[in-house]
Formats: sequence, structure tokens, C-alpha cells
Amino acid sequence: MQKTKKQHYVPRCYLKAFVIPGTLQVHVYDKVAKRQRINNYEDVASENYFHDLSLTEEERSILTEVLEANGKRIDDIDVQYIEHLFANDIEPVFGGLLEGLRNAANNFTPWYVRNCRILNMRQKFKFAIMLAFQYIRTKGTRNRISDMLDCFQQAFEARAANGKKEDWSKYLDVNVKDAHNEMIINIDNLLQLSLSFLKHKWCLCINQTSAPIITSDNPIATMAHVCNGPAAMGGINSKGVEIAFPIAPNAILVMVDDNYHSLPIHDLAFVPMNEDSVEYYNAMQVGKAERCLFSSAQDFGIIERVLAKHPALFDTPSMSLSWGGKVFYPQGER
Repeated sequence: MQKTKKQHYVPRCYLKAFVIPGTLQVHVYDKVAKRQRINNYEDVASENYFHDLSLTEEERSILTEVLEANGKRIDDIDVQYIEHLFANDIEPVFGGLLEGLRNAANNFTPWYVRNCRILNMRQKFKFAIMLAFQYIRTKGTRNRISDMLDCFQQAFEARAANGKKEDWSKYLDVNVKDAHNEMIINIDNLLQLSLSFLKHKWCLCINQTSAPIITSDNPIATMAHVCNGPAAMGGINSKGVEIAFPIAPNAILVMVDDNYHSLPIHDLAFVPMNEDSVEYYNAMQVGKAERCLFSSAQDFGIIERVLAKHPALFDTPSMSLSWGGKVFYPQGER
């Protein structure tokens, strides 16, 4: 079987909706380099062999022995199982559901608001599963695993410096890529995450303004509306959470904890957007993007407006660990 080198953590069936009209290119803003460029949409949100399974020499030796005893070869193992799962089973379903929502957005009329739903319940369930896969598969998720291990390493070293002689090595001996891949294929985890998306009220917000909706390499963005002490509750299951997933420059899927928000609309409703709404959801993408933002238009003025309000946003670590009265940041950042 031919191997796939360039592997996407945001699929092409999603990204293609955000290309510059009449082209295969997309405007990209890089938050780290702090500059803008144009790329083919197939060349963004991807990394060589991103999902490939890895085997240590010891694992390879054991598997070789077991397989040979059963008349098979180590080369028979599909190290691109996850990539093939996405390409053959997940993305065709995801692409079909996305296309249905995009067609509805393109054909939107005020009559839809009164009489139509964006999906039926079977489609909502399928889409929730697709959202669970997308939420986990990103580079941001993998980076959070690495960041967490980095913070724990610093905390353990600080304890050792203070005379706490404990062996924490077994907790730090983690292959980040393998841990991420295990999350992707953990069926129980995916099901629970899918149910978390399902329990919220969904609506498709239709953008009829001149400003396009933008997206990013971490497209499922969350906004906390409730705080627990100093911590904002921005998890998928959190009270008051708002989840936004851009579908196209003219549509965004919004999911909310209706027990908190009590929106005066039915589940799976169509909702027209105004300019303030577009600005609000674009700002969410700016804040939650891992590194790159994508747009069908050249204007990334939203970034300047967000940074004017939050100047340190791009330099703020994505996570931290409080332990023993000290706060640890990934790679020693502050």
C-alpha cells in the first residue's frame, strides 16, 4: 500500500471552503511569525507522517517474533492505520455533512428560520462523532500533551531541588505522538466527547455581511462564560460554555449550554448574523488558533483589533501548572 507523506490534522474537505474564490489558495496568518502569506489549501494544517504509528526497537523485535510465528511479517503492520481511517471512513462522512450545511447556508432565506432545521437527529449524532475526531486530532492537542509533560518535569525537578527525593521518571516516559494516537482511537473517549457535543443546543449562524468568517488550525473554538474562582470554564462539558465551529465564510455552527444561555430558539435552528456577531466569532478563532488562521479574504484586521484589547495574547502560554505554591509554564515561559 502506498504511503501518505503529507497528513492533515484539519482535513481538506473542511479547508476547501475557505479558499480564495476561483482558486485553490487560502490566505494564512501565522501567529508565531506574525506575518501573512498565501498557500495552497492542501499545504496547510498538515505535517509529514503526522499520524503514523511508531514502534520502539523493543516493540518491533517482539512483534517480529510473534508475527513470524504466525507466518506474517512486520511489514504487514499498517503504521498508517489512523491516516487510512480518516481518509477512508471519517472524512467522506464529514465531507458529506459539511457539504449539506454549506448548501443550506448558500440557499438560506428567512423562511428557513421559521420552518427548517439544519440537520435531523441522525445527522446531528453523526456530526457529533465527526466533531469529536476533529477536536482530538489537531496539532494543538498533541502540543498540550507535550506542554503538560514539560510542566510536570519542571515541577518534579523543583521538588528534587527542595530535597524531595522521588522517582517520577515513569510518569514522564511518554511518547507524545503515541499518546496522541491512542487518544484518537480510544472509542470510549470519542463516544463520551461525542455525547458532550450532542447535549448542547446547536444552531447554524448565517453570515450575510461583507466580512467573511475565518477559521484556523484549531477550528473548534470554545468560549467560557462562567468562572470557577480564577479559572475560566472553557471545556466542552463546562457550565455556560459556547462552542463555535466555522463551516464556511458565510456560516458557523454554534453550540451552547442551553441550561445557562436559554436561547429563544429551537435546537438545530438557522440564525442570521450581523457584523458584531461575525467580529465576535472571528475573535474566538484568533484567540484559540494554535498557530495559523485561514481566510478567503486578505483582510486580517480582526487580529489587530483583538491584540489592541489583549496585547499579550499571542505570547501567553496555552497552559500552566500550579504545584507547591509555584506556577510552571511550558518551556519555562511566562
